[in-house]
Amino acid sequence: MNNVPTSYLLWLFWLAGCAGIHRIYNKKYVSGLFWLCTWGVFGIGQLVDLFLIPDMVEQHNWKMRKRLGMTGAENYLAGGFQSPNQVYNPSVHPPVLEVNSQTVQPGNKSLSNEDIMVKLAQAASNHGGKLSVTRAVIDTGLTFEQVERVLQIMLEKGYVVIGNDPIKGHIVYDFMDIS
Repeated sequence: MNNVPTSYLLWLFWLAGCAGIHRIYNKKYVSGLFWLCTWGVFGIGQLVDLFLIPDMVEQHNWKMRKRLGMTGAENYLAGGFQSPNQVYNPSVHPPVLEVNSQTVQPGNKSLSNEDIMVKLAQAASNHGGKLSVTRAVIDTGLTFEQVERVLQIMLEKGYVVIGNDPIKGHIVYDFMDIS
């Protein structure tokens, strides 16, 4: 996922004659190349982008979440968002979690939340007690939605803590008693 500070840093390349790098970073290739060839539409477009960068990054990240099938991208409207350009604020739009469902249907057999917790703990033990959602999906064969839902339950019960990978920066669930 892209971030706003990096986009602003790339925006500064304009001062060195390379306008539009921030647009290319946010997958706006055509306009990025146009900005590069016209010095940011003679500087005017580059200055306007100072105000548009947060929306550009959010729109790019929204498209990436949707493409990867991550929960929340398809529910933007259900969460009160009118477009992918609106910034997510958990205090205004708290995530909607369905923790009442006791069984899920991966493949042909039903698994309870407890069974999924065991699968996630086993996957975490193979990775030093730390597990990302993507790694959990790969190791367990469950869907992103199932993994995210059960990890949220485990977080609420205190079985895991949430943090960030110090190198890549992505969200990691730490199963504290597994090392």
